[in-house]
Amino acid sequence: MRKPFALAISFFAAVAWASLACASDAIIEGVKTQVNGADAVVSFAVRHAFSKDMEEAIKSGIPTSFTFRVELDRLNSIWFDEKEEDLRFRHTVKYDTLRDEYQV
Repeated sequence: MRKPFALAISFFAAVAWASLACASDAIIEGVKTQVNGADAVVSFAVRHAFSKDMEEAIKSGIPTSFTFRVELDRLNSIWFDEKEEDLRFRHTVKYDTLRDEYQV
């Protein structure tokens, strides 16, 4: 009985910590998936990921990294869903002041 309660508390603590760690409310939109046999392609856009302070830090030359976590599940109507993949992608944003452009 205590284990589910402890799990729920740790879940809410993790969510609260994540919301404090994030500078803004990032929005994932335009999620598209395409499955070709055993291969799957997933694409999406992220909006409002950086606060003004983060943008200023990047423009001042501080590289900023962010990580996407993508979990792909096989949905089953009769039985439990199955986790197919759990992938993480790390990207770093740098600003080149001479060229006035961002590099990812």
